[in-house]
Amino acid sequence: MLGFLQAMLAPYYIYIKFVHVVAVFGWLLTATCAYAFYLVPVMKAWRRHPDDPEIIPVRNWVLERFDEVVTFGILSVFLAIAKPSLGVNDGI
Repeated sequence: MLGFLQAMLAPYYIYIKFVHVVAVFGWLLTATCAYAFYLVPVMKAWRRHPDDPEIIPVRNWVLERFDEVVTFGILSVFLAIAKPSLGVNDGI
């Protein structure tokens, strides 16, 4: 089975690698921005005042949003790359 996949995908290796690198770069941008501008400031505030009852729900909320941003970032990069190959044309 693996040999069959290698034989079928070998001519398209450079295209597959290009899509992979572009997707990783897009994910890296979304994850880095979310981490630097949302997660780090809240975690620093929580470390300064770990017993503050108001910062704990904010910390939990930001962690959940960070997970969503990273997940949706991956999906949006995949859809941006796959959209032309899926034949979807919305006039843009």
